[in-house]
Amino acid sequence: MLIIRNEQMKALHKHSEEVFAAWIMPRLLESLPHIIGRLTHEERLRKVLVAVQRAQRYPFSSTLAIARYVELSLDLGPAFDENADLALGLKHSPDLAIFNFGSAAKPQRS
Repeated sequence: MLIIRNEQMKALHKHSEEVFAAWIMPRLLESLPHIIGRLTHEERLRKVLVAVQRAQRYPFSSTLAIARYVELSLDLGPAFDENADLALGLKHSPDLAIFNFGSAAKPQRS
């Protein structure tokens, strides 16, 4: 029987977050160059990991949904999910809510 200790699970979890961050970084550099391009690699990584940890509060069923959450968090701010309409959607149908939220909520840039 294989037994995994808590420390090992934490290390595996941390590693999976870092792999995800490495996977999503090129996408973010392409979709949000005005935000991501100005940051150092360490700042980018920190912001992505914080968003990934916040995304874990919701039962997303796909990597793409988590990626969308991270993208919105970086674009609109880390508290974007406190929007009342989105919060309700994230609670009941997270994947649908995260993909339908965005353009209408974005502030206009000049």
